[in-house]
Amino acid sequence: MSELCDLYLREGCPTKKASTLATDRGRIDRHIKPMIGTKRVSTVKRGDIQWLMRQIADGKTQAG
Repeated sequence: MSELCDLYLREGCPTKKASTLATDRGRIDRHIKPMIGTKRVSTVKRGDIQWLMRQIADGKTQAG
């Protein structure tokens, strides 16, 4: 997941405004990478994303 996030930031955002890209980068760095970044994309299931969304909604993050 971490590599996919890096690819998205590097190549998937050419038309995004700088402020939107900064928001995306912050969410990736604070939530996605620390919490599910080590998972292989092929193993990520709907439940993993639902868990991640609940954790974020509850104000939890693993960024330190």
